[in-house]
This record gives sequence, structure tokens and C-alpha cells, in this order.
Amino acid sequence: MTNNLCIKHFPEPIIYISDEPMCKKCIPVYLENMKKKKGAGEKEEEKQEQQTKKLTQMFGNPQLNIFGAEQSIINTCLLKLDDFRGDFRYIHDEIEDRVQESKANLTNLPELMCSIFLSSETFIKNNKGEFLTELDDVIGKLQALMKKDNETKLPNFYVRLS
Repeated sequence: MTNNLCIKHFPEPIIYISDEPMCKKCIPVYLENMKKKKGAGEKEEEKQEQQTKKLTQMFGNPQLNIFGAEQSIINTCLLKLDDFRGDFRYIHDEIEDRVQESKANLTNLPELMCSIFLSSETFIKNNKGEFLTELDDVIGKLQALMKKDNETKLPNFYVRLS
């Protein structure tokens, strides 16, 4: 358990292990020390620069971290606002198209209604006789079924009536 905790900053967990294990409080100190030590050999400098680059890539610059988190939140909010504006623009365009269609329909509505009424009247006149014959056929079939039911299912019905 103690192997995973920082020795200098006791309750902090170890995040990065290089030459020595480091916690999130040790990393900025290590970066500062790496910047101060530039007197080492070229290979060591390159190695240290690579390590500092890795650390800054992983955890960011300590001074910029405070503002970086806020800046990333602000950027995501701005992106969401831009998305909303785009969606709203499309919705607004669709509403405007529907308003124009309804205005066009309002100007054509009386002619459309007159043509609908005229076509329905002609349809009724043409098919009135056919409808009445079909209706008479249905009524006749129902009367025949009722008569048959009365004769077969209720044989004593007529005797009781007389």
C-alpha cells in the first residue's frame, strides 16, 4: 500500500514513474528542476526534454492547467451554441417554408373547396342509384336472415302470436 503513495506528499497517489515515482504535486517541481538543470550532457538534455515533453503532454503545463480546464469548458459550450444556432436556423427555415405554403394554400383554398364540392356532388349523382340498390340488397338479405331465424329457431313463435 505504501508503494503506491508519495513519500514527500504522503496521502497523494503515485501517477508517473520515471527515475523516481511522482505524484501530481511532485510533477510541477520536477518540471521546474528539469528547466533549471541544463548543464548536463546533450544526451541527458534530450532525454530530460523528452521526459518533460511527455509530462507536459500527459498533464499539461502547471501554470496553464488552471486556465486550460476553463478554456476547454468554454470551448465546448461555444461549440454547443454553434450547433444549436445551426439547428435553429434549419428549424426556422422549415417554419418559414410552411408559412409560405399555408399562405399559398389560403389563396387557392376557395377554388380547391369548390372543386372538391363539385366532384363530390357529381360522384353522388352518378352513384346514387347504385348505392340505393346495394342498400336495398343488404336490407333484403337481413330480412331474409331474420325470417329464417324466426322460423327455425323459434318454431312456436307464430303459434304464440295467434
